[in-house]
Amino acid sequence: MTDGHDRKTLLSILSVLYTPNILDDDYKFSASGIYYAPSDCQYADNIEFIKEFPAITKPEAFGLHENADITKDQKEADELLSAVEATQSSVGGAGGKSKEEVVLELSVEFATKLPAAFDIELARYKYPVTYLESMNSVLH
Repeated sequence: MTDGHDRKTLLSILSVLYTPNILDDDYKFSASGIYYAPSDCQYADNIEFIKEFPAITKPEAFGLHENADITKDQKEADELLSAVEATQSSVGGAGGKSKEEVVLELSVEFATKLPAAFDIELARYKYPVTYLESMNSVLH
């Protein structure tokens, strides 16, 4: 935690996970009922219980609405299609470029768009970690 906002978020999450209600067999961490605390059992039983969780974690596991998943999937699909389009547009017919040439051109283009590396010490000086600027600790 770096500030009061982190504390509020953490306390909100913990209020769902660490509650006396967890001792009730019918208490679920999420609306679907997928996530709940198992009954008293041995270590190996807990491991097996965890292995039964879905391979793809749904947003509800993090307290998010299912629309968060839709937004993420749309963004990933757009990025994938953009990448495919970028490589396919230059490849093809007579006189077209080879795949290697296309990849090399894209690599050079991406490298020119990357920002220059910054001076960590200068960043620490310009953006000191303070109580009101928690993102500065992320920058450092």
